[in-house]
Amino acid sequence: MPDPYHPLFLEKKKHVDISTSRLPHWHQDHKVQFVTFRLADSLPQEKINEYKSIKKQWTDKHPLPWDNAAKDAFHNFVGQKIDYWIDQGYGSCILKEEKIRKMIVESLMFYDNVKYFLYHYVIMPNHVHLLASPIEPYTITEVIGRAKQYTAKEINKLSGHHGPVWQHSMFDRMVRDENDFDRYVNYINNNPNNLPIGTFTIGGRASLPDQGKKEI
Repeated sequence: MPDPYHPLFLEKKKHVDISTSRLPHWHQDHKVQFVTFRLADSLPQEKINEYKSIKKQWTDKHPLPWDNAAKDAFHNFVGQKIDYWIDQGYGSCILKEEKIRKMIVESLMFYDNVKYFLYHYVIMPNHVHLLASPIEPYTITEVIGRAKQYTAKEINKLSGHHGPVWQHSMFDRMVRDENDFDRYVNYINNNPNNLPIGTFTIGGRASLPDQGKKEI
């Protein structure tokens, strides 16, 4: 049976740190998060405008400040929209190049067991999904931000291009329980189903550590 008391899952009764740039980012120490970050050209302007319209409509119906339920609902709704859009394969899709994906994997693994625990990931042609939990005093936003900085420079070197590589912000959702964790693992595994072999990379443990569970 899934263990709802696993210390790596969101604890709704405890404080959640929420920082906001273009999208809200949630943080609780040690908790697993599903993260998406994408290339700067992975969405056409029409989809960016649609996102802005959706956000305005949501804000009109749910005036700020939002309670946790409203924040959570917005987070999940917008996340599903963005995931669907980027799966359509917009943009240059330079991550389909094996040498670029290999460099990104090395960068993600560099922080594993140091600044976060990386459980599972997929590198798609125009975006990355991963499951990870931060190690104090770091946050997922900080670790992924550092990885994006480094990989952006390396991607420009490898591709011979210049300018922005990644979209400024990332999208993250806190994992609720083991069923939620398994759902995200399956999503990562199935995300490249329609892609040719050699244009994506899947890796990671795909499982939670056994240690640290509370006795019931």
